[in-house]
Amino acid sequence: MFPIKVLRDTERIPYVTYAIIVINVLVFLWELSLGMQLGQTFNDLAVVPCTIGGDPIVDTILDFARSMFLHGSWVHLIGNMAFLLVFGPHIESFMGRKWFLLFYLLAGYAASFAHALLNSWSCAPTVGASGAISGILGSYLLLYPTTRIRSVVLLYRIPVGTAELHAFYMLLYIFLLDLIDGIGQLAADSFTIGGVAVWAHVGGFVTGAAFTFLFTAFVKPLPKWDSLD
Repeated sequence: MFPIKVLRDTERIPYVTYAIIVINVLVFLWELSLGMQLGQTFNDLAVVPCTIGGDPIVDTILDFARSMFLHGSWVHLIGNMAFLLVFGPHIESFMGRKWFLLFYLLAGYAASFAHALLNSWSCAPTVGASGAISGILGSYLLLYPTTRIRSVVLLYRIPVGTAELHAFYMLLYIFLLDLIDGIGQLAADSFTIGGVAVWAHVGGFVTGAAFTFLFTAFVKPLPKWDSLD
């Protein structure tokens, strides 16, 4: 399933979410101008697990930040931005713009750290916003588990219709798939499953859920959940 719409209104215009999407698109357009230099650019600007510890700490911090805004293809970019556009506005509306931006960056950093920690031998650059967006999914699971998500149903990647499902089931399913793939990855000594850094997804999701738990405990209480009907 591929989510296309949350059946819940937002309370404010999600300017930060839109800004993040615009920045990602502009960065990708810049990537297209690099031609054959793109691979070296990824090595220079993104997280490369095997180099962590050997680079200056400032460079490493910058690499973690830049990795969140780099993408390897149009499909990679569009997939990530679609999830961000569907789920991001509701988390931003609940947390507020400043908290949401902090939350997004923290989830992205944690996702890259989880990936690098479990794949320290890998010298392949890690790019993409999916770790930070997984944090949003983890947050959504706690904040709006009963909200219905309209999704495109895919059969062998071919759209065959639409369906509505409670967020809890969809997001838990996504998390468990990543977790199972991650465990399989450790057994196979491979840093990705099908080109996906699944431990970044797991790390981002758990961080997003943990951040939201603390946020609702100390800053703002949980919102009223939608009916299960």
